[in-house]
Amino acid sequence: MDAINSPIDSLKDVDFKKLPKQQLIEITSAGQEVIICQGGYGGRGNDAFKGPAKTTPMEAEQGSIGEHKVVVLEQLLLADVGLVGFPNAGKSTLISVLTKARPKVGDYPFTTLEPHLGVMEVNGKEFVIADIPGLIEGASEGKGLGHAFLRHVEHCSLLLFVLFLTEEAVFNDELNTSKKAEQIYEQFVKLHRELGDYGQELINKPYLIGVNKIDLYSDELIKAIKDIFVKNNQEVILFSAATQDQTDNLSADLVKMI
Repeated sequence: MDAINSPIDSLKDVDFKKLPKQQLIEITSAGQEVIICQGGYGGRGNDAFKGPAKTTPMEAEQGSIGEHKVVVLEQLLLADVGLVGFPNAGKSTLISVLTKARPKVGDYPFTTLEPHLGVMEVNGKEFVIADIPGLIEGASEGKGLGHAFLRHVEHCSLLLFVLFLTEEAVFNDELNTSKKAEQIYEQFVKLHRELGDYGQELINKPYLIGVNKIDLYSDELIKAIKDIFVKNNQEVILFSAATQDQTDNLSADLVKMI
């Protein structure tokens, strides 16, 4: 039976939606060995057939056939910070600003279809940030990227909720400032609810709330956003990944919480 050297939490890209959900084993430490397929048992050799009349028998039994399985090795990200947000929140732009990572960036939903890692360096210390594909409502039930997204969140030490207001909403004169601020707060509520529906351990993780794209917001809207989070006993930091306004303060706050 052959042994396979596998990196911890190793990855094989597959379409997880089309696979039956059965976890065989989780490898959590270097050098850990597991038996995934049992090898075949050897048959009896010629020595087993020796006897008074057969001192050198030329016969043997064929061994049994070993098990055969198709196994997917999936790597779960291990990161200090995981970026959590709906599609088009600007997470890819943010990680490119905070780190040297260069994920694909585009002004349309689901630009990021797989996680990206970047390393943020602050005061000589390095921290890993994971840009995780955008969440949609119902992800805890498997919708969208579903569990493929949420599994990665489990392995992040700190979560950064990245919230935003669409340009359509920003420039919608029919929405007053309070309604616009409420839309942003409701994003946080929905994201937090999805994490809780997936598993209690996710909502127990420490988190920071960030509101992106403030370069599009009026001073009045920025104040309304701050007020609604304070009203709900939540701290929030506002920034613009596109213009890098307040991103230094964001990285400093992240380091304090890691």
